[in-house]
Amino acid sequence: MVAIPHYENYSTSELYQALSTIREDLYPEILEILLKEIDCREFASSEELEECYLLLDKDRWPERALELCKQLQAVGSTIGKRFGCY
Repeated sequence: MVAIPHYENYSTSELYQALSTIREDLYPEILEILLKEIDCREFASSEELEECYLLLDKDRWPERALELCKQLQAVGSTIGKRFGCY
């Protein structure tokens, strides 16, 4: 049995980085807890939102990438304008 990390100690950027590394087929319970932690977070700044967008594996999480992109466009981020919502 794998120890489940305590994600409340992670920054939001670290959570998005972890999201790109955890294999759902091997650790579904860890992924579920990670997603719950991400979903209850608010971005501290537009810079943090940009960082999370850049860290996200957009092929693996296209719906989440689209949502982040919409948020970036809403705050007028240059990244949101540059990448657009596909």
